[in-house]
Amino acid sequence: MKEIIKLVLFFILTLVIGSCSAESKPKIIRGVVNITPAYANKGGPSDTLYIFVFKALKKEGPESAPESHPAYLRETPPLVIKKISPVLFPVKFEISEQDVLFPENQFKDQINVVARLSRSGSPLAKKGDLEGVYKKNPAKVGDQNLEILINQEASLN
Repeated sequence: MKEIIKLVLFFILTLVIGSCSAESKPKIIRGVVNITPAYANKGGPSDTLYIFVFKALKKEGPESAPESHPAYLRETPPLVIKKISPVLFPVKFEISEQDVLFPENQFKDQINVVARLSRSGSPLAKKGDLEGVYKKNPAKVGDQNLEILINQEASLN
């Protein structure tokens, strides 16, 4: 009987330890968004900053620089859209799995992170909006100190 109890306790302990693995750590990314001096005068106090997180796509063929062509803005729906207002640069941000738009979407693995400064207050890109991407996209959930520089006009396509 004692052997069975020991075996059951060992099994329970194994399950508890296994559930405390890296998978149970909080799924958070943190970083800061800044704006290039060339665009600093184009922002205003009524602007809204949106931080978008997209599931990273598996690239096929030659890679394109994300800062010159953020194709993932049009190819996948965002996992997260974080709204920050008022905007005073530099803006620190934290995004966790609790920010995911739809619970069936998992906040894990590799992601692409994009920031958009919206003049209209809408998350949809409009003329006059500015964007920047994390230059090391894709990031990994759990990464800290992501730096995004808003340095281009938003793509309207």
